[in-house]
This record gives sequence, structure tokens and C-alpha cells, in this order.
Amino acid sequence: MINYKQMGYLFRLMKQHKKAANCFKKFLQLAWYNDDVEAEYQAYENLAIDNFYLGLMQKATFYDNKFKYGESEDADSIVRKVAVGIIKKGLNAGAEKQTFVNGKLVKTSFDKMPSPSSFGGGIDINATFGK
Repeated sequence: MINYKQMGYLFRLMKQHKKAANCFKKFLQLAWYNDDVEAEYQAYENLAIDNFYLGLMQKATFYDNKFKYGESEDADSIVRKVAVGIIKKGLNAGAEKQTFVNGKLVKTSFDKMPSPSSFGGGIDINATFGK
């Protein structure tokens, strides 16, 4: 979770605010998944900053108000449920599979691990930082 926040800061320093905002959106989704209200507010604050730099004042004000007034997303909101569902789907894509025969473990394998782009807003590190 912290990685998305740190990548967002790096993209902001490089003045790539759209990529920064995408990282902070993923950070927000993970905050919801972990029921971490403090991280949720950090995501709102950072989304407000990057949307401001992108000139998206309505979005910047929306996120800024959520941060300033401590408005967390309701646990039953559709937006939050969909975001958490996407995270769960991505996590399950790399889940371990175990095969049992007569109650004994005979095989353990892993599905193909999900790529970062499967979580949305895929970031091509090579294109951003060079090879």
C-alpha cells in the first residue's frame, strides 16, 4: 500500500500529476480494503493536490473537502464496494492452489501472479524512468 503512495510522490516531483493521481487512487482503494481511515484521508489530501495541478478544480475541491472535514467513504457505498472487489479479484488471481488426495496434500501451485496493470492505471516504469 505504501508503495503506491511513494510512487505518487515521485510522479508529483517529476510533474507527472496524472500518474501521481492514479497512484493515489490505488492507495485510496487499498485504504478502503484495509479499513484504514488515516490512509484514506492521506489519499484524499494527495488527490486534491494533484487534481489542482491538473487544473481539475471541481475534483480538487471535492477531495480537499473530504480531507478537511474528515469525510470517509461509507463502508456500504457502491463506489467503495466496487473498488474493494477489484482489489480482492486481483489478489485472488495469484492465489495458491492446493490439491488434496484422501486428506493429504499432494501438490501446491500458484496461478499466474497478476501484473500491476491488472490493478488499473498500469504504470510502465521503463517508459517513465528509462531502461
